Amino acid sequence: MCIRDRYLEHIRRVQPRGPYYFLGWSFGGVVAHEMSTQLQAQGEEVRFLCMLDSYPKDVWDELPTEEEALKRLLYMAGYSELGDGPLTRADVLAILSAEGSALANLEAHSITAIIDNFANCAVLEHQADHDKYQGDVLFFTATVNPARSTLTAQTWQPYVDGTVHNHDIACEHKDMTQRGPLAEIAAIVDQALTEATP
Repeated sequence: MCIRDRYLEHIRRVQPRGPYYFLGWSFGGVVAHEMSTQLQAQGEEVRFLCMLDSYPKDVWDELPTEEEALKRLLYMAGYSELGDGPLTRADVLAILSAEGSALANLEAHSITAIIDNFANCAVLEHQADHDKYQGDVLFFTATVNPARSTLTAQTWQPYVDGTVHNHDIACEHKDMTQRGPLAEIAAIVDQALTEATP
């Protein structure tokens, strides 16, 4: 069973029938789009799709190296000053296990699993095969220090048979779920959900 089918199996176990509502941040946005199109192809109603600073595979030139994925993981964990030397899994494990890290209380095998999962998500995102979502999409763009200046909500338009409604959020990608940005996002999502629900 492929990873996509496993996601669908879990979703249907929780909610066998639509309407479905999806929201995903970063790689989660790619997953949300994929689940939405797959459920629509199965005749289900997807009433709401929202993505937080998430982009289709087209915008990335190639699959990131493991070292690039490790640096991205540390960035997401709040580590921005990493130096220019090589970075290994052992280095990342040591950084995330160190006193003061948000993950310091986890067992080494749990941190290793986080590293494995993050690297695997990069592979899955690169392998994604985007179908066209039937409906509008609510999108939030993190405008501070974007990974690339070309990243915009409109990169999803070829995969959306509707309108991509963008809202800029003045924060970095890694901070979209922090209290301030999230409160701003939640207010807009709340209004959109109210409008989407009969």
